[in-house]
Amino acid sequence: FVSVLMTIGNKFLMLNYTYPNVLMLFQTVVAVLFISVGIKLGSIKIEPITMKHMQTFALPTVAKFGQMYTSLQAFPYVAVATVVVFRNLSTCAIAFLDGVIMGEPLSKKQWLSVILMLVGV
Repeated sequence: FVSVLMTIGNKFLMLNYTYPNVLMLFQTVVAVLFISVGIKLGSIKIEPITMKHMQTFALPTVAKFGQMYTSLQAFPYVAVATVVVFRNLSTCAIAFLDGVIMGEPLSKKQWLSVILMLVGV
């Protein structure tokens, strides 16, 4: 439910906000602030960031940024229902491919979950 509300809110902002790319910056800053507060309060524990961490996560970070940027740019042209359907389909595809790549077949419960998501789509 929250994901759908955020999708609708983002679409509203993309259609009505003069500088919609600032939205992504704002959301990122808020996330960093929440994590920073969690670290200061001791409820979130992180390892010190090393060059190895930066090298490992550089490509996924750039890919995620690209996905977020293109998603926000597409909002004015795509119905919210289409976004929700593709999110469900991508979750199903990831679950299936994870099993294939890792060599572990999906359990009966996992298959049931995937089927329910597909039927719900």
